[in-house]
Amino acid sequence: MKSSSSPLIRSFRILTGLLAVCLLCLVSNADAKVLKDKKTGLKVNAPKGYRLIARNGVYKVTDGDAYVKFMRAYTPLSANALAKQFKKKSKIKKSKLRKKGKKFVLNGKLKRKQVTIEFQPKGKYVDIVTFGRKKGRLLSQPLEPFTAMALQSEPAAFATIADVLNQLRSIAASRQGGRVLPLPVNLPMRQFSAGGATALVPNLPGWTHDGAGGALSGGNPTQGTYGLGLFWPLNGFVPVNSEAAIFQAWPAISGNAVQVIAVARIPNTTGWLGANFDSAMYTVRFRLAGRTWQGLMVSGSTVIGSTFWWYQSYVAVPEGGPGGIAQALLNTWASWDPSSAATARLNQAIRTILTTVVPGNPIDPEVFDRTVEDFTDYIRS
Repeated sequence: MKSSSSPLIRSFRILTGLLAVCLLCLVSNADAKVLKDKKTGLKVNAPKGYRLIARNGVYKVTDGDAYVKFMRAYTPLSANALAKQFKKKSKIKKSKLRKKGKKFVLNGKLKRKQVTIEFQPKGKYVDIVTFGRKKGRLLSQPLEPFTAMALQSEPAAFATIADVLNQLRSIAASRQGGRVLPLPVNLPMRQFSAGGATALVPNLPGWTHDGAGGALSGGNPTQGTYGLGLFWPLNGFVPVNSEAAIFQAWPAISGNAVQVIAVARIPNTTGWLGANFDSAMYTVRFRLAGRTWQGLMVSGSTVIGSTFWWYQSYVAVPEGGPGGIAQALLNTWASWDPSSAATARLNQAIRTILTTVVPGNPIDPEVFDRTVEDFTDYIRS
């Protein structure tokens, strides 16, 4: 015969369960320690038995089974857009995305294991936190009556899925310092036409675009900038080659708003603009509006009559800026159609830039993100 529990017994079990949770928190807090990654300056608080693993700006705290993995992303995308892009690209299965307060929570299976991924805005950044367990599930056994001795000897035996998640969530929330990743996300683009030219341009808030005579230019002062097919007559300017023109002509044209720091020629790009120009593609670093920028530029110099002319096409991003912008601007350059034979050849050549080897390239690939792995790999790894 099955015996049914009285209301008093059920109340006792609920009470002891709540006490177990409280004591679990007290034990965890008493044994808490600071985990550090000296290389990136990250610090987190975690209970005894947890360890920290750091890899390329992605941090994982685990007790050998349950884990929390977190990263801070710098991206022009919102937390919602980032979550939707991850859901679409990551091949996460049986997934469900929902909004919970300001954050977006994605549940599903990655590599056959159940995970919970939270995307939460943090000012101009987005925190991405993944909760999971090596065995595929978080702890799920119900609370049971306990003794103080049993709890101290094996506190995890009394933890529910909510307890584990809350503990892991508190570990991630204690984050101090650490690296911010410029995630190479796919950004929304739109077709833009002006002055007889067309191109796909970033479709983001705060961006402006303009064009005339086949040239296009635009950008955002904190995210990226581009100028394609710009041709400048410089009367009274002493003719110089294409490399020296970047140092001399660009600051002059900008009213000294641009200060060029370094220029390096990319191999096998000499003569891109044809026989009438001294030309090549260069990596460039420069100062603009109080920030250091890095970019790629085709520079060409020529003399027509008695006038020195300088041609430039470039894309650039600020150091420490959001990820994905550089790839979007390279797509802008590759899709630029000015309906001109000379620039059409340049347009064809730029399509190969992603596979161009640049020995001694001063551009940090993690900043300019030309070849950075897909951002979903950061979370899946």
